Amino acid sequence: MFDFQTQTISTNLILAGQAQVSPELLADMLCLGLEGQSGAAGQTAADPLNGVTLRSDDTLLHASWQTEDSALVLSLNLADTGRTSTEASDSLQTRMIQVLRPLLAQLPVDAVEWMDTGLRIPASEFAAAIAPAALDTALPMPRIAPRRVAKPASGGAIARLSPQDARARIQAATKPALPVPPLTVAPRRVAKPAAETQRLSHEAAATIANLLPRIDPAERIAGANANAPLGAEPQDAHVRAYEAHRLAMIRQDPDQHEIEALRDAEGLPTTEARLSTWALSLTVATVSLPMALPVMAYNVARGEDFRAASLVLGLAAFFSMIQGSGAMAAVLGAF
Repeated sequence: MFDFQTQTISTNLILAGQAQVSPELLADMLCLGLEGQSGAAGQTAADPLNGVTLRSDDTLLHASWQTEDSALVLSLNLADTGRTSTEASDSLQTRMIQVLRPLLAQLPVDAVEWMDTGLRIPASEFAAAIAPAALDTALPMPRIAPRRVAKPASGGAIARLSPQDARARIQAATKPALPVPPLTVAPRRVAKPAAETQRLSHEAAATIANLLPRIDPAERIAGANANAPLGAEPQDAHVRAYEAHRLAMIRQDPDQHEIEALRDAEGLPTTEARLSTWALSLTVATVSLPMALPVMAYNVARGEDFRAASLVLGLAAFFSMIQGSGAMAAVLGAF
């Protein structure tokens, strides 16, 4: 539809709602925007699928509906077919502004994407910027005057150096500076303190010794064995009674309840469980002595296991039953 050699600009209008305008109504609004322009009256083609196209001698305008990110977008493409691309560059933007004015006034436009820049401008700000009053009251460009440099007060005379001064300055600039002589740094001497040690007199030592607690060697050994600090004060009767009771509780023999609790914690069988295992082993011996002997040996070597004795008793009863019914003889006869 558009020739790539002609100048074309595009603008997108992002609508707030999802309701589309009929092609006939959209064509009327576009014609209203092109009124007063050169060659505005021409051919109009309205198609619900392809959009609206306005064609004249030097203007080609096409409008179509699109959907971007669940938003309804009205895309406008304007081309100048009567001039070259350089001549039409400035006039196309003016024509696009005249087309957008009635659309912004009659459609629920949320934002405007001007000239495919990707930047969405709010519709209210864009409409205020392209209003005729805003365009007419644009500030004129200020005139820039060249900067004037003030002349020196001495009338422009330049001070000149005498030949002697010039030679002195050149020699001072070219002559290298004298090296700085090295400094002699002497090491810092630290004064030694006087080698005098103050010793305590016998009276001062005796006074300090009297301030320390006196410890009997027997009490010192007893305190060390009791994990008590040296020179600790003797404890009262309540603490001594509690320590004696604690030692007595630790050293006394365990009772039957404690033994049973220890057996339960370690998973050891009780006396009743052990007797039940031996009774079950003897029952297996009454049914089948060869099967009972391994169970008794296991009870002696590894400890009584009621579950193993029960399984052996069940096997012995099973073999005894099939032996009495004659099924064992039939099975052995088949081999």
